[in-house]
Amino acid sequence: KQWYQRRVAITAGRDGKFQCLVATDVAARGLDIPEIDLVIQCEPPKDVDSYIHRSGRTGRAGRSGTSVCLYNARQEYALKEVEKKAGIKFQRVTPPQPETLIESAVRDATRCIDNVPPKVLPSFRKYAKEMLETRPAEELLAAALSHISGLTEIKKRSLLSSMEDFTAYQMSNTYAVRAPYHFWNALENCLGASFRAEVKFMKLTKDKTGCVIDVPCRYEEFIQDQWVDTDEVQLFKMTELPELDDYEPRGQYGNGGGGGRGYGNNRNGGGYNNRSNNSWGNKGQGNGGFKRRNDFGNGGYGAKRTKF
Repeated sequence: KQWYQRRVAITAGRDGKFQCLVATDVAARGLDIPEIDLVIQCEPPKDVDSYIHRSGRTGRAGRSGTSVCLYNARQEYALKEVEKKAGIKFQRVTPPQPETLIESAVRDATRCIDNVPPKVLPSFRKYAKEMLETRPAEELLAAALSHISGLTEIKKRSLLSSMEDFTAYQMSNTYAVRAPYHFWNALENCLGASFRAEVKFMKLTKDKTGCVIDVPCRYEEFIQDQWVDTDEVQLFKMTELPELDDYEPRGQYGNGGGGGRGYGNNRNGGGYNNRSNNSWGNKGQGNGGFKRRNDFGNGGYGAKRTKF
């Protein structure tokens, strides 16, 4: 019976009757549908062969395709092993921001509106006129787009970790540093120890002249009012994810898992630029600091994107 159901699903997928197929590793084996242009892996595989098999469901028969792998901080090591053993290059992608989601949702909603048969419109014109008499047309259309797209609630997420109600900031320095202590101390000196204790997931940039951090959204006005750039250190909201350093302090991951991030790989490329998950913080030790157990936030997922 399961074999028959699988055959029916595959046939329907090939015929274009389904836009999405959901399968386990076992059920996906042998899938050969050239039209598949996107594979989403809900978590990293346990071995390299499984990753190659999963991502190989797309980009078949000379076509291009994309493979996305969702993961959290504790799972990043598994993806580093994949890149190392398979010799592929991953592209880290940031979580989609509200503006991107809204833009995509509006495009989908517009297609839905365009597909409404003209012959049914007269049945609704009377009610449309009544609504226009009580509310502005722009407001009505915005509400309709929100409902059609399903985006009736917009949640802000960090560009760095995908954690809800966090904002990603970037710090820059005029010279390279060996470890994040310099930036931790700059934050505390200007914004106080209590603020420093709220900061999550500090990571150095690849050139070691800066770092990225996650800050609770409630501190945005506080930072704007209190932070003062110096000749050495500047702090600003992150607009795109910079290349991050491979620096990995000793110790295990902290509580709460990691924020979401993303990777991708080029199947024709070799090697990839990995990133560590660990971060350093303060435990009331004054200057310097130790790795904090809560530097990774409250769960969340990101994506790794693979270009073929």
